[in-house]
Amino acid sequence: MTNLYLPDEADLLPGELARSYDINLRYSNAVSGFDLLPDPLGSGQKGFSDPVPVGTPTANTHAVTKIFAETTLVNAAEIAALAYIQPTLATHLAATTALRDQAAASETASANSATASQTSADASEASNQSAGSYALQSQSNYETLRDRFLGPSATAPTTNDTGGALIDGTVYYNTTLDRTYVWYGAEWHEMATPMSATAARNVYVATAGQTTFATSYYPGEVDVWLNGIKLQISVDFTATNGNSITLLQGAAANDVVEVLGFESVALADLMTEAQSETYIDGELATDLATHASSVATTIATAQTDIATMISTAETDVDAVLAGVMSEADTIAYLQTNIDSMVANGATMGGIVEAAVSDAILLDIGI
Repeated sequence: MTNLYLPDEADLLPGELARSYDINLRYSNAVSGFDLLPDPLGSGQKGFSDPVPVGTPTANTHAVTKIFAETTLVNAAEIAALAYIQPTLATHLAATTALRDQAAASETASANSATASQTSADASEASNQSAGSYALQSQSNYETLRDRFLGPSATAPTTNDTGGALIDGTVYYNTTLDRTYVWYGAEWHEMATPMSATAARNVYVATAGQTTFATSYYPGEVDVWLNGIKLQISVDFTATNGNSITLLQGAAANDVVEVLGFESVALADLMTEAQSETYIDGELATDLATHASSVATTIATAQTDIATMISTAETDVDAVLAGVMSEADTIAYLQTNIDSMVANGATMGGIVEAAVSDAILLDIGI
């Protein structure tokens, strides 16, 4: 193969001396060959500043030109890509067509759904407005409820949960005293439990100018009468301490003051049915054990008394029967008396009367 960059020269024979001509020629050829190459990149860098043209590659190690790469290689790549892509594109095209048809059907359905959705949206908006109204009302009701029912507290509250003033009827549970209280007027009062209260009635004959009368009651739960006329609390009398009531105007001497007070009973002081039965059984057992001997003595005494009464009654009956005449004696007695009365001229009426009188006397044992 002809070397276009460095011409071939005849080789020197073995042992032949190299002449200056031979050396200069070969050096000149080397310089001429380098002159045919592009300029180098720069000092200390490898490669050329301009591309080096190459021919058509025929082996795996050959380089290719830009034109070859842009035409031949690109065309070959496009052909291979089309061969791979076209079947896939056909499949996707068919699927896309089906999806387009489905989309068209869905669009129609969506339009119908949109109409229905709008109707639902209108209804929802109305419901939302109604719900908002209910929510505001519920919030108001909750705040009202929270202001009236304060829940548990170890001490008596002075304001409601929002810091506002207490109103009549506000309730809280005292965890320290284990009691429920209600706000009334200007102070807390213990709430009475239904069916857990007692009533106490006291009647007084007042002294001149007397105002205070002792009684037990739940604060505010008391009725007072003066000479039969019912008085009004806070108008005619005060009742706040639970131990007495005070007339705002002193009573006159010998005025009759009647006080009816109601007291609450703590449920803890009441017994359950089982506890009551146990208590009663215990008390009965104790009473029976205590009075067993007395009962036995009483029974023995009663038996003796009954036997004595029966014996006495039998004696009395025998005595009565001994004084009664027999039937024969009674007939003989009547005949004798009748004959005597007839002999003496007695009338039939007198005879009958005498006979009846004797019969009565005989009947009662005289």
